[in-house]
Amino acid sequence: MESITKDLNTEQIKALEEINNPVLILAGAGSGKTKVITHKIAYLAKIGYCSPWQVLAVTFTNKAANEMLNRSINLIQSTSNIAKIDRWQLWMGTFHSICARILRREIENIGFSSKFTIYDTEDSASLLKNIITEYKLTDLPKKINTIVQMISSQKSSLRSPGELIKDSNQMSDYTFQQVGKLYDIYQKRLKENDALDFDDLLLRTVQLWKEHPEVLEKYRDKFNYILVDEFQDTNKPQYEMIKYLASGKTSISVVGDDDQSIYSWRGADIKNILNFPKDFNGCVTVKLEQNYRSSNIILKAAHSVVEKNMDRHPKELWSKKGDGENLQLTSLSNDKEEAKYISKVINGIRKKDINTSIAIFYRMNFQSRQIEEALLINNIPYKVFGGTKFYERKEIKDILAYLRLIVNPSDEIALQRIINVPKRGIGKTTMEKIIKVVYQDNLPVLDGINKCIENNIVSGSVISKLKNFISIISELTALNKLNKFRILFESLLEKINYKEYLIANEMNPEDRWNNVEELLNSMITFEKEHPNSTLEDYLNQISLQTDIDEYEETNSFVTLMTLHNSKGLEFDTVFITGLNEGIFPHYRSQSSYKELEEERRLFYVGVTRGRKKVYLTSAANRYTFGFEQYYPKSSFIDELNPDYVDVSNLQYSYDYDDDFVENKSYKKHTSKKEKLAEELEKIKNDRLDEETKYIQELKEIKIGDKVKHYSHGIGIIEKLDKCGTLEAVLVNFNKMSDKKLLILKYAKLELFKE
Repeated sequence: MESITKDLNTEQIKALEEINNPVLILAGAGSGKTKVITHKIAYLAKIGYCSPWQVLAVTFTNKAANEMLNRSINLIQSTSNIAKIDRWQLWMGTFHSICARILRREIENIGFSSKFTIYDTEDSASLLKNIITEYKLTDLPKKINTIVQMISSQKSSLRSPGELIKDSNQMSDYTFQQVGKLYDIYQKRLKENDALDFDDLLLRTVQLWKEHPEVLEKYRDKFNYILVDEFQDTNKPQYEMIKYLASGKTSISVVGDDDQSIYSWRGADIKNILNFPKDFNGCVTVKLEQNYRSSNIILKAAHSVVEKNMDRHPKELWSKKGDGENLQLTSLSNDKEEAKYISKVINGIRKKDINTSIAIFYRMNFQSRQIEEALLINNIPYKVFGGTKFYERKEIKDILAYLRLIVNPSDEIALQRIINVPKRGIGKTTMEKIIKVVYQDNLPVLDGINKCIENNIVSGSVISKLKNFISIISELTALNKLNKFRILFESLLEKINYKEYLIANEMNPEDRWNNVEELLNSMITFEKEHPNSTLEDYLNQISLQTDIDEYEETNSFVTLMTLHNSKGLEFDTVFITGLNEGIFPHYRSQSSYKELEEERRLFYVGVTRGRKKVYLTSAANRYTFGFEQYYPKSSFIDELNPDYVDVSNLQYSYDYDDDFVENKSYKKHTSKKEKLAEELEKIKNDRLDEETKYIQELKEIKIGDKVKHYSHGIGIIEKLDKCGTLEAVLVNFNKMSDKKLLILKYAKLELFKE
């Protein structure tokens, strides 16, 4: 047993050995949670509790899942009598990949085929656009991605289209009545396309458990132990899935950190980790507080902010790495000077140690522009993380659409993408006729094309073009039965003359062709790593790729990314920029203590990415929406324990060759800006008084009153409360099934009169 526990600390061993009760492992940033998970799997095998393939281990990214898988296999084979383990034997992966794996085997129980397609966000948006046009739905948000998010939010709350329509009717909210109708048609269309979106992978699994208890029982018997990583990031469907599997069992451990719960906008519910001890009787809580990444000062500084949150399990990290350096807080006059300062500091760091890893974090993507310009001027190599992913590039999606249609002849969105790639002269009118036949007669889209040809529903000039297209797909479908990826791929490219198409129609055709060849490399690699795999298996695997899966730590360039993308990563030096009210914390958090607490957690995540040094910057003025605007300093600056922070106020000339100097007049400059801000605030308040009277005190409202919020919409007062010394109300915004505790001073609520 010593071979498994020798590298673990006391609390990690306690988490490992507790197998008779449900376990909540509160694993702070950098505390070795992956080590605990992999060692627990090996421990269960070593003591004979269960075989490794009887363990279900789920996490949130493919990168984390692959690391867990590789480390587990190596550890099990080195500490137990199991000589060889094949990767495919183990049930370790993301929630979405595990659900996809189960659904490939069981989804026919709920009316889909095992060859279903997984739609990404772009596919979902395309399908929604088709529906909006076909049904002439109006009064919807202009941006299709907003609609995608609205529907995803409903799914993350396990709310059906019927529930949304019912609530929006009660609230007389016409926009959400339209969204509800769209959501309902969208779900039916997905089923007709034999397709699931990302949210459906979870929803359909929960549906499977509910409607077919015999299938649930099969998997409850299969998994003798359940391990869940990043439990603070689970949403309602994920929690329901785990609760179904673990019901009545004590054989479950969940690992997470409520202080790093930063994805509520994706549906993550911090209550899942806060309430786990209540939901699972006899739960044992183990705190992993020893950090193996950062200096103590970095940890203490981060803690001094996040400890202000009310919704958290109390804990405080510590490290054996020594105290280290204080955080450096620098206030600048504007965002251009902020960017200049950052580039100057990075130049100094790289001159001393070119091998140090550096990252710049920002709250919103638009902040990167000034920083990128400064890095370019100073010849500092950088890479913006979170840009166009490999599998989202046009040429890749074109080829994948052909492969998807070969596997799933009902995939309307795949057909729509490639019917004219390369150009065949098949117009919009023809496509509309095909789709009409498909849905009238409930046919796969390829059968719909054949019916249009046979019955002369389309014009005679198009029939030969459609026949040629069908012939290509039929030949490729037959080739796919050989299950040889290279033969299929090269035949596809040859039949559609894709290289010639790129040369004739696209910018940088050589680069795009290189990407196509890299796609073949990825298929061949997958084929070697997964013997006897099918094209469906490959498409399933790549459809679940995420941004983080493409990230590799490097010292050759500076990494730029949003704070949300930084979670799970670490760097020698990090910069957290834009520490100004309205930027970070985000302006949306100003009326809700829960959203403000999440912003604090986001700050905590950013700071604890740093191993050695953390720089914080703020800019009093920055250009937003084409105007230079003043932003007060972030409230997080005041919440930081000053013992762990060095402060400087700097100003620069715009000459990038000059060294920066301390700004002696900064205080005076700031006071002018503060005066201007006060004047602007007064003007704004005067206008508000003229236009509408916002609710300012609890005595002005009562439980049951309808109120209107500028972003959340119409809701009903459910509770009158206090948030510290501030008056607050709990409002149920039924349109999103979303209850929010709002601070009256900031919320700008008004009574709603129908």
